[in-house]
Amino acid sequence: MENKMKVKELIYNLHEADKKWIKLIVGVNGVKSIEEHQAQGEGDKWNYFVEFNDGHFLRIFHPILVEYFAESF
Repeated sequence: MENKMKVKELIYNLHEADKKWIKLIVGVNGVKSIEEHQAQGEGDKWNYFVEFNDGHFLRIFHPILVEYFAESF
């Protein structure tokens, strides 16, 4: 059985000076999934693609905290 790590929760803020943290959790407040995307080359950045149930999405580039869980296959 193989375990793959999936993102469960992500915390970020909109600006470094901003003291308001925003928490996104899969299955809560319309968050459908959070996918981690590794940088693919020079100039590319590690980022997180957040998809919502209503079809809109966010791409987060500098999270404060990322929590994972193991998904078994």
